[in-house]
Amino acid sequence: MIPRSLDGESFLRCIHCHATMIAGGSEWSCSKCGRRIPAPLGIPDFRGEKGQQDHDQVAALVEAYPESGFEDLLRIRTPSFATRNPKLLQLYEKYRLRMGQRGMTFVQMAVRQVREILGSEPRGLAIDLGCGVGAGALPLSEQFDAVIGIDPSLPDLILARKALEEQRVGNVTLVAGFAQRLPVCDRCAGFVLAENVLEHIHELDEACREIGRVLAPGSVFVGDCVNRYSLLRPEPHVKLWAVGYLPRAWQARYVKRRRDFDGYDRSVHLRSLRELQRAVRAIGPEGRVGFPSFSAYGYPAFADRVLDTIRRIPILSTALLWIFPAFLVVAPRAR
Repeated sequence: MIPRSLDGESFLRCIHCHATMIAGGSEWSCSKCGRRIPAPLGIPDFRGEKGQQDHDQVAALVEAYPESGFEDLLRIRTPSFATRNPKLLQLYEKYRLRMGQRGMTFVQMAVRQVREILGSEPRGLAIDLGCGVGAGALPLSEQFDAVIGIDPSLPDLILARKALEEQRVGNVTLVAGFAQRLPVCDRCAGFVLAENVLEHIHELDEACREIGRVLAPGSVFVGDCVNRYSLLRPEPHVKLWAVGYLPRAWQARYVKRRRDFDGYDRSVHLRSLRELQRAVRAIGPEGRVGFPSFSAYGYPAFADRVLDTIRRIPILSTALLWIFPAFLVVAPRAR
């Protein structure tokens, strides 16, 4: 399904001239400049030359797709980083298998935030930024009229397509692209979600400007980000304490030595509270960075009650936020 506005025009746009994209099976084209992009399994790929890096894996998944289920494809899908550490490999396999439940609880938390701001149920078009294998797109499809799932990993999007197919979801469009150049028209989205994504975007200021561009007036962005200076849990991607306290130039070498993980500096860019607050201003002046719900990450509900108590003590709440494991960003777009 290609999501369209009330006048029937597609929300998807060429990233070069911003004209409407025309769907064409295995290849899409721009209605103005004529540029063509591949669309394996109907997923338009706006990544350009960077999309060639996972060509072999995409080909293997496309070949196996007709006869395979989601978990079969998951076994074919290899991590985009290089590691032989069995602890990390097991961690990422379990993470992907649990993403459905995590996505549902996170979307529920995010929609509550939007409901409190708007005073009504959010509807219309939702964009799931960094949608991965579809953990957030599935619950969003039940809440919104249409969903666009955008991710830089085409292999993950192929898994997402299979998950949506198995669940008989028909109102989600999957797109390979980057947050820094969203292939979506201006002011069309009623909601933008970014779950477990912001710490993977190096040019975050540019991405936030793009989020502000695609949000409709009066709509809301909700996302989370791992805290660079967390003291309450290990860095979740590599399970090492206090990685963020090292200078950025040292982090990749330290992770390589301790976890045999190549490319940490390319895949993870942790943010401090101040860095995140500065970037969020590009979305809207009322954007704020605060605490997420513990329960959205699988912790018991009583942990949220403890956190609510701490929030009522301003000095303690402010100090805790600087070292809390993750931040929640809520940024309304000015009307």
